[in-house]
Amino acid sequence: MKTRHSMYEIRNVLQGEISGAINETSLSLEIEIPEVNVEGETYLVKGTFKVIPFFSLTLKRKGKFEAKLDEDLKIISLKITEGVQ
Repeated sequence: MKTRHSMYEIRNVLQGEISGAINETSLSLEIEIPEVNVEGETYLVKGTFKVIPFFSLTLKRKGKFEAKLDEDLKIISLKITEGVQ
């Protein structure tokens, strides 16, 4: 792997991809990444997300995600499991 990327960079890429996939704005999306593994030239990332509309305290949507990113932080695969509240 050429360079290691920071959690900020990984989170930024995932936030954009997940918000686009579930058709929500990235401002209302909160993601938590408790697990990041490096396997060869790829990052394996697991975490959860919540959608809370701007200026609201009500949880709109939530779910889990698993992502595989290459060394340039391009998405190889993204699996989203959603549980609507």
